[in-house]
Order: sequence, then structure tokens, then C-alpha cells
Amino acid sequence: MCERWVLGLMLATLPLASASAQVLDTARLHRKADSLLVLWREAYGLSQVQAAAREARDHRATQIARATAAIRGQNPVQSGGLMVIADYPDSIPLREASARAWNILSRTYGSHAASLVQQPIRLAVVFSERQRVAMPDARRVPHRVTVDELERTLMGMTGQPAIDRRFSRWLGNTVQPVFDTGAARTNVYTQMVTAGSVAARHCFEGALSDCATALGLDEDSDFFLSAYDAAERRVLVASTSARSRIEPAEVPAFDRCVDQRVDSACVVFLRGLDRNQIPKPLSFEARNLLVSTATEIGGAEAYTRLNADSSASVRDRLSRAAGVPIDRVVATWRSEVLAARPPRNRVPTRDALFALGWVALFTTGAVRSTRWRLT
Repeated sequence: MCERWVLGLMLATLPLASASAQVLDTARLHRKADSLLVLWREAYGLSQVQAAAREARDHRATQIARATAAIRGQNPVQSGGLMVIADYPDSIPLREASARAWNILSRTYGSHAASLVQQPIRLAVVFSERQRVAMPDARRVPHRVTVDELERTLMGMTGQPAIDRRFSRWLGNTVQPVFDTGAARTNVYTQMVTAGSVAARHCFEGALSDCATALGLDEDSDFFLSAYDAAERRVLVASTSARSRIEPAEVPAFDRCVDQRVDSACVVFLRGLDRNQIPKPLSFEARNLLVSTATEIGGAEAYTRLNADSSASVRDRLSRAAGVPIDRVVATWRSEVLAARPPRNRVPTRDALFALGWVALFTTGAVRSTRWRLT
């Protein structure tokens, strides 16, 4: 009887002991979580301090380098945040070129431009190919260099800020300054007219949704379904691969697509290719011009907003950079491209009259020849 009573008491206390253990385990987990949070905050704070110290050190080094150049009489030319040191600055159009280079940098990258010009750029002006230079780390520049050439040289030496992989994959490169906006727009106009893409043609005709498709804004791996029609997909397959170079297993789909004109086989073949192997309707220049349009609309800190959230879609990032809906960015891009239509190649009146004169001369001679009279 006593044993049964003790056994019942033990069974009754088991749930209480289990609940108590769970409470203790929960409390211990809370303490561990709190300690981990404290450690994370300390580590984050330390990383911020290190970043600030590194930035201050780089800034200090830049100040020292610039001050040293000025003290040594190396004739630094300052344009905004860009400093250029040349041994014969008056022999080249340095001031104009550096001002133009800094204007493009600041317009394209905003406050990020300062990170590209922390160190002075050094140029060695040469008057002959065999001339030795006093600054071995300087870029050799001929004294007959033009403003445009020197501007591009300076821009090439500053480089471009890095950008995340997702945006770079859509763009095809880093965001690059547009030197000649008019020429770039004219080139894109020609692309839109001559591109073998139904989306590009519809964009030219005014369909903004097709402009977005031609620009790849949807980031769709099957973009060739909407960017190209069946005939254009067949041309894509024929141009991207040679029958002798494809895998044996892909030959049947290739033959059905190219020779038998079966569009479903073209789609299967294109889906088997890497996305970067399939030509896009419009080039990098067109997409980079779209980014330039967005940053121009958005103003000084547009590039900062463009890179604020690398996980966002390309559409959202361009819209945030411009501060307006993406449709407005695309519409502005399209209208500016259409306005840059290249001039028609017209034959001068003098040349036309000269050609007509030769035609009349040859015609007269032919009519008066023996052959014509006999017939």
C-alpha cells in the first residue's frame, strides 16, 4: 500500500519537474541570446570605428600627398576634388580638360566621385617618343594632346566605382560616364532602327513596355520570348552557335530550329544556353545611357540612391535613383534618343549636277554610236 502511494506521488510530480526544466532551458536560451546580441553590438561598433579610422587615415594621406606636391612646386591643377600634377602644365590644355573630367565625374557619381580622386593624378608631358620623364609613376602625355583626348585620359586614370554583381550583370559592366551624350543617343537610335528585335521596333514606335523589354529591365532569363519573334529566334540560334561546335545532344534541336524552322526547338535550344550567350536587343551603351538618364533626373545623390539596396530590382533602383517612376525614366530616355536622329546623307547640289552631267555625256555618246544607229 505504501509502495503504491509513493509511486503515485512520483508520477504526479513528473510533469512539474518537466515544466520546471523547460522554464530553466528557456531562461538559459534567453541569457545566451542576450549575450550574443551584446557581442554582435560590440563587434559592429568595433567595425565602425575601424572603418572611420581607415577613412581618416586615407584622408590624411591624401592631404599630405597634395600638400607635398604643392610645396615641391609640382604645379598642381585643382578642379573640384580632382588634382592633376604635370611637369609642363601650360603646354597642354590641362585646366579645361581637368574641369570637364571633374564635371562628368561629379555628375555621374555624385559624392562617390571623391573616392576616385583621393590621390593626385600625375602626368608627364613628352615632346618626343624617346624623352625620359622625371616622374616614373606618371602617365606619359604628348604635348600635342587635344582637350578631348586629355579628358578621356584623366577619366581612364580615375576609373569607376565598383557596383554589385546583380546590377553589373544586367548592365554588362560598371556604370560609366557618358562623354558625348549626343553621339551616344545617335548610336542608340541607330540600334533601335536596325536591331533584329520586335521589342526594339515597337519601342521605336512608342510602346514603353517594349522599351523596358528591349532594355532587359524585367531581368527575365527567358527574355528572348518577348524580345524576339519566331523568325528572329531562329536567326539568334544560327548566329550564336555553329553546328560543328555544339554538343551532339544539341544537334537535333539545332537542326529542327534552323533547318526545319520549328520555333519550339529554337526555344529549347536557347534555354540551354547561358543567358550571357544570347545577344540582347540593345547594347550596353543603351543601358548605360538609361542609367545616365536616371542619375541626371535624380540629381547629385542619384548614384547613392542607386546603390542603397543591392537586393532591389533594377527597375526599383533606377526609379529610386531618379526619384520618379520608372516609366518616366524610360520615356525620357526614348524621347531623347529619338531627338538624336542622325542627319540624312544628302548629296550636295554641286555633286548631283556633276553626276548628271556625266550621265548626259555618256547617254549622248551611246545614242550617237554606230551600234545604236544600226539597230
